[in-house]
Amino acid sequence: MNPLSFLPKKKSTPVIPYSAIASGYDDLMSHVDYRSWAGYLDKLIKCFGKAGNRIVDSCCGTGKLMFELSQKGYAVCGFDLSSEMIRQSGGNGEFLLWQGDLKNLSLKPGWDVFLCLYDSVQYLSSTDLDSVFNEVIQCLTPDGLFIFDIVTEHHVLKYWADYAEAMHFRNQEIMRRSWYDKTKKILHTVFEVTESGDHTVCQEHHQQSIFTLSEIEECVQRSRFIHMGKFEDFSFQPGQNRSDRIHFVLRKESF
Repeated sequence: MNPLSFLPKKKSTPVIPYSAIASGYDDLMSHVDYRSWAGYLDKLIKCFGKAGNRIVDSCCGTGKLMFELSQKGYAVCGFDLSSEMIRQSGGNGEFLLWQGDLKNLSLKPGWDVFLCLYDSVQYLSSTDLDSVFNEVIQCLTPDGLFIFDIVTEHHVLKYWADYAEAMHFRNQEIMRRSWYDKTKKILHTVFEVTESGDHTVCQEHHQQSIFTLSEIEECVQRSRFIHMGKFEDFSFQPGQNRSDRIHFVLRKESF
């Protein structure tokens, strides 16, 4: 059976990911404890980094994590591929924010930490990883850190392999359907979004690569990064195939 057949039979217009759901994204992610996440990152940075505090948060969404990191004394800026997500950040000038592509950074060197979180790196294909690693290392200072995370196949099979949910927020109705192509190792998620007072239904189809730990580790070995560690579920315990979320900490060699 086609997984899309589980979605309501509405005529919908395909749109790019994170455009239709942007206005309701913070409601959708209300379960995320950004303050605790920032606290964990602070520990990783202090354990493996150096004294610098300049952070760039790629795929930053609406900037919630950036705010929490700034409260810890970091100088933070960020970018996201979605202009709608940047717009939802408020644009109040508190942070430098711009629309940007992880695969084409165009950042000047001088950053102490480069972040790519909430499994954002899994929107890349396996062939993209090497080039992104090379782009990131060029914008970091010597001993700078690259911190990113992934969800494992174990996590996907447990939570998202066959999932459907209807969500109602202040100004949106969102129907979500997720399924996993185990052969191609792709997690598919479709959001059908209806704005209040509007009969137009927008459909976003998200696809994420579910990398194995060995795929990530082989990519690190091919790069000029030093692999400082992989840690499961917001701890300092080694990440494993049965972990849910794993943070990788890489450090640029000092010359």
